[in-house]
Amino acid sequence: MQAIMAMAKNRAIGLNGDLPWGRIYKDDFKWFKEFTINKSILVGGGTYKKLPPLKNRTIWVLSNTIKEGAGGMSGGGEWTMYHYTSNVNIVPDNVIIAGGKTIYELLMPKITEFYVTEIDKEYEGDTFMSPFEHLFPKQLVVKEFDFGKVICYTK
Repeated sequence: MQAIMAMAKNRAIGLNGDLPWGRIYKDDFKWFKEFTINKSILVGGGTYKKLPPLKNRTIWVLSNTIKEGAGGMSGGGEWTMYHYTSNVNIVPDNVIIAGGKTIYELLMPKITEFYVTEIDKEYEGDTFMSPFEHLFPKQLVVKEFDFGKVICYTK
């Protein structure tokens, strides 16, 4: 299973339900789009509520607050919703995990490739990613930006 995330130097990944740095890193959004286009992504309820319209992706939501069949994506996105469960076996292996922190941590044992944009700056945050690097013995820089780099962590 694959996962994708952006993280500040101080491990901040969220602030008030959004990215700590807002929308300033356009190249990272372009990378996210390239990586996820025509694929299925899985997010938690909080992340889902803050997502902009994502065309040409199927969105899976694991949530204990959003009920099955509620709402929908605008802008031509498709989605399938599942109620939150601690039984991670309901999650198909071909989805890309895209946040938030609880979902990353819940599914960490199933993640085999973790693509992390590491931003070379610290940001104020209220959500910080726990250490995970020790779970992935291989690391490869797959993309570089003027503000950081994307590292693929693999098992």
